[in-house]
Amino acid sequence: MTFMIRIISGKFKGKKLYPPANLPAKPTMDKAKEGLFNMLHHQIEWQETTWLDLFAGTGNISYEALSRGAKHATIVEQHKKCVQFIKQQIDLLKIDTYQVTLIQQNVWDFISKQCQNPYSVVFLDPPYHLPEQDKLLTQLFENNFVLPDGLVILEHESTKSFENLSFFKQKRTYSHAAFSFFTLSDEYSL
Repeated sequence: MTFMIRIISGKFKGKKLYPPANLPAKPTMDKAKEGLFNMLHHQIEWQETTWLDLFAGTGNISYEALSRGAKHATIVEQHKKCVQFIKQQIDLLKIDTYQVTLIQQNVWDFISKQCQNPYSVVFLDPPYHLPEQDKLLTQLFENNFVLPDGLVILEHESTKSFENLSFFKQKRTYSHAAFSFFTLSDEYSL
């Protein structure tokens, strides 16, 4: 089954990307992606935003962030076919090399060390069945991957809840998918 990725807004608005059918990825659906970025639209200074995309799959979310003006996106994905697809899309969209860093690595390995340059926004779209997602979130904060006023967004099954984590702020549901938002900041509002 083939699917299409549509970039919703910004300088790449309307671009359509076609991942191969055998790509081991679960892209965020348009309705959920549009809802997420509508929420973020007035909350983020896009030109100052550094974006970390973990379990990037097709790179769908990073293209949208860069299209809206994100300063830089770091894209982390371990599957070779996904990384090849992302490289092709970076070239196709003519994204400047200083705006994007693509890393082929297991996410757990990537976040296992202290981060020297924390990110404004960290987006995670792990496989829904991935165990210990709460540990993954905690490690991001403990290893300094998030700026003090930064935001972590986890895409997950709508039936799961992360409200027990002290840095949980909000959950938004879109059909079977949900986004949970986490931050250390007391000034959070979406």
